Amino acid sequence: MRFTKNFLLGATVLGLALGCAPSNPGLVAEGVLTVDAMCLVTPTNAFLIQGTLDVQPDVPMALRPRGISYNASFRVGNQLINNSNRIYPVMADPDRIVIDHIEVTLLDTSEATLSLPGAPNPYLVPATGAIGSTTSTDPTLGIASGTVIPDAYGQLLAGLFPAGGTVVVRARVIGTTDGGATLTSGPVVFPINLCVGCLFQCAVDSMGMPINAPSCLPGQDAVTLHGC
Repeated sequence: MRFTKNFLLGATVLGLALGCAPSNPGLVAEGVLTVDAMCLVTPTNAFLIQGTLDVQPDVPMALRPRGISYNASFRVGNQLINNSNRIYPVMADPDRIVIDHIEVTLLDTSEATLSLPGAPNPYLVPATGAIGSTTSTDPTLGIASGTVIPDAYGQLLAGLFPAGGTVVVRARVIGTTDGGATLTSGPVVFPINLCVGCLFQCAVDSMGMPINAPSCLPGQDAVTLHGC
């Protein structure tokens, strides 16, 4: 897959604008969360130690609508103290954090930055999430979700690792407080195993009828069953 000029320009501009921001202790990122049996993610879910991404290039779009991509949900904490005022003069809390981006660097297993032909590395991806401020010494916990390996990068990884392998994602979560301050978390390092065809398996029942059972995120972390 070729990267468009606009994609490269956008990624480069975002990288220059936000990618070098220092980390801020007000926003912490603790790890990647597992998806539960109902395909839900909450801050109390267990951490995922390692991810798996199937980079087989010829999987039909109907089975993998997001392409070769990997979505991660990070547990994040807001350590900023609630500064709202409920008596005159009334003031909304300026320290709620809205998550807007995740800065991603793809590394090899020695944690050297991967060289990706025609693509920036590190790069920024959009992210979602919001975390209220805290009223105690403990941070308020929330979730920051984003596609840390978009399809365009997944296509590149499929070419670089045709027989599979391992990449390491180093991610920093970026958010903006309601008061207008930009905060960047420290890095989370997360390995992802790249396999070829391991997460898409054809299956039939005892009557020979096809079994179609997609995973929560087809192509990552769990097997999708489909008719042969």
